Amino acid sequence: MEPVLRAIVIAPGPEKDLAPCPPLLRAGGLSILIRALLALKRGGVSDLTVVALGERDAIHEEVRREPGLQETRILDVSEATHEAALAGGDFLLVLGDRVFSGDAADDLNHARPAEGEGLILLNEGGGFSGLAFCRAARAAEIGAALAGTGDPAGRLERAIGPAVRQPLKRGFIERVRSAADARRVEDRLLRGLVKETDSFMSRHIDRRISLRVTRRLARTRVTPNQMTGVHSFIGLAGAVLFAQPVRWVQVLGALLFMLSSTLDGCDGEIARLKFRQSRFGGWLDIWSDNVVHVAVFGAIAVGLYREALAERFLWLGTFACLGVVLSAGLVSWKTLRRKTGEGNFFVSVGEKEADPSSAPQKPKKDLLRDVDDYLARRDFIYLLLPLAAIGKLEWFLWASAIGGNLFFLSLLVLYTRAKTVPEA
Repeated sequence: MEPVLRAIVIAPGPEKDLAPCPPLLRAGGLSILIRALLALKRGGVSDLTVVALGERDAIHEEVRREPGLQETRILDVSEATHEAALAGGDFLLVLGDRVFSGDAADDLNHARPAEGEGLILLNEGGGFSGLAFCRAARAAEIGAALAGTGDPAGRLERAIGPAVRQPLKRGFIERVRSAADARRVEDRLLRGLVKETDSFMSRHIDRRISLRVTRRLARTRVTPNQMTGVHSFIGLAGAVLFAQPVRWVQVLGALLFMLSSTLDGCDGEIARLKFRQSRFGGWLDIWSDNVVHVAVFGAIAVGLYREALAERFLWLGTFACLGVVLSAGLVSWKTLRRKTGEGNFFVSVGEKEADPSSAPQKPKKDLLRDVDDYLARRDFIYLLLPLAAIGKLEWFLWASAIGGNLFFLSLLVLYTRAKTVPEA
């Protein structure tokens, strides 16, 4: 069966004269409506139609401002009530005042309604979540339901017709009706940016700071790549200070390097929060980080050499930088080959017969990925500050020279022994 590549997004109008239009409320730097549209597009939906039940001009302006949504059709109620406006095959029905996670949307991918049946996804409370799969034959009923008054959710649920009602199994779907709801959803979205692979220091220190910065930057026009440039500049400034054989200056360099590492999380957080991920951004983030590391290790070696005039520090710095370059090259090549940035939540919706091979499965243990994540953790940077304060940066340089190359060799062995490498 062909994938479901079409979605109709219903944008409710204000519930009261003075109330804001819920789809236009903002959370995480995007309006609720734009967030739903981008999530659908990222999930593989290619044909998007927005039905505005109110505030059509404002909704039209909001959609047209977003790059990548220029082909989205925007209809008012009168246009959508005609069967021809909604006809064209089976479609996803999404209420535009809902924020949903990819996991929640993916539940539709593995549903198996019978021939002629739709699918209604239920929320955590057992009510209509706002996500449904509709048969083309129900387009007229859907259009007629939109012409009613009041909350459209109940009317649309009944109009879908014969449908399987499936409880939400993963992720979340939340309705946004007020600014308070938007703030609560934003908090939830930000918490979802914390990675399971985050180290102890990253989770309890770096993320606490970076998420606060990301919350504010998401409301601006700052892009992930611009943020990458900012934290890289701060890191390189710290490297310059490490090259000075003055203890308090090196301490300041350690503080700048730690700040750079903390802000390093913001570019990825902004990208995921605002659907701005890109392969180029991934490459830029990985290699800017490692350029900073090379600069810092090299600068520490130069600073120690200037202080003691001992060539061993230059050799140690060279080996430390070599370990970074070799490891970064191998990890980035393997990692980015596995990342696509696109998906398809809805490939299997509407299939009559269940295919066990396509059902949700528990992710397989990936030794390579686990080792990459574990060894690439950067808690070591917190050693820089106390070592710089007591004048023992030589210890750090020795550890970096030995550890960086052992890291590369361990990765090389694991990758060599791996039978297959997933392609993007």
